[in-house]
Amino acid sequence: RSVSRLRRDCGSGKNDGNCWNCKHLWTKSKGFSKQGQDAYTDIHHRVSSDKSVNGARINHSFMNGGTPEQECCLCKQGDNFTWEAPDSVKGQIARMVFYMDVRYDGGDGDGDGTGDLELVDRGTAKDNHLGYLSDLLT
Repeated sequence: RSVSRLRRDCGSGKNDGNCWNCKHLWTKSKGFSKQGQDAYTDIHHRVSSDKSVNGARINHSFMNGGTPEQECCLCKQGDNFTWEAPDSVKGQIARMVFYMDVRYDGGDGDGDGTGDLELVDRGTAKDNHLGYLSDLLT
């Protein structure tokens, strides 16, 4: 559905389904929480998102399987903090997060504090890792 640009970040909370916002596909809590870090503003992994769907994904890793999400029937939320995106965007998501893994290797020397972002084949907590690599490859 089409949502007016005037509805960006509107509403009172993260679950307002009639608004949109900008989603970091590599979540900020997994490597770059400060606005001054290059990865925070890198346009190559940011997409427009329904605000309530963005709120449901939070910082979950990508993995196939789960139960359909209420606001996005083609998305699935897993029991172990995982998220499956619709088939139509899986390739785009994989390219974007692979870019982040390659681009931010911790050796930039720009001193902004962005560490080595790494795709892994496991669930992740708040660190510089995002999973599940094997599901992104399929």
